[in-house]
Amino acid sequence: MPTRVSFTDEVVALEGKDLARFYSKLTRAVDGPIINGTRCAEWTGGCDKDGYGKFFAGGSTRKAHRVALEIAEGRALSPKDHALHACDNPPCCEPLHLSRGNHSKNMKERAERGRQAGGKIRRKGVAEWIEELGA
Repeated sequence: MPTRVSFTDEVVALEGKDLARFYSKLTRAVDGPIINGTRCAEWTGGCDKDGYGKFFAGGSTRKAHRVALEIAEGRALSPKDHALHACDNPPCCEPLHLSRGNHSKNMKERAERGRQAGGKIRRKGVAEWIEELGA
């Protein structure tokens, strides 16, 4: 039975060569966080400007991490659903690192983890990490 995923308002079957093509674009990270007992499964295909994987099938392009969560859950994400990353790694498509959420939850996690631009909370820059590490 084919795995079903949502593409825009329609649901199409992702099977055969499309499913194989999706999985062929993933590679297991050798470093980084271990969440739920596993490291990230990183997208090696094309990415958008924010680093999220892009996957084309069924006549449209979707974010790869959303497709991965839909495959794992066996049900479509609505346009209002977000696929949230526990690892904060945009190219990650590891279902054990992903969860279904909404915009409010995504923004709350972003603020808690210091991933928002501007304001008082932000990510450390590369120079700050190098200085902190004493390199």
